[in-house]
Amino acid sequence: MVADLPDVAHSYVHRINQYRVLKELRKNKDIVVPKSDEGIGVVVMDNDAYVLFALNQLGSMAFRKCKSHGNL
Repeated sequence: MVADLPDVAHSYVHRINQYRVLKELRKNKDIVVPKSDEGIGVVVMDNDAYVLFALNQLGSMAFRKCKSHGNL
């Protein structure tokens, strides 16, 4: 167990450094740092490209207004 301590400490420091970097990136209004689909890794996108991507997704046939079905 003691032999694993340096690995645990390194992993902790690495996560803290990643958090600080992401926090600084989020301050930049020209980029977006959304959560990734799979929750693995970090996604950094140009803000305009992200908005265009989102609008394209919402405009696709996969997102259509549902017909009203009573109380559903």
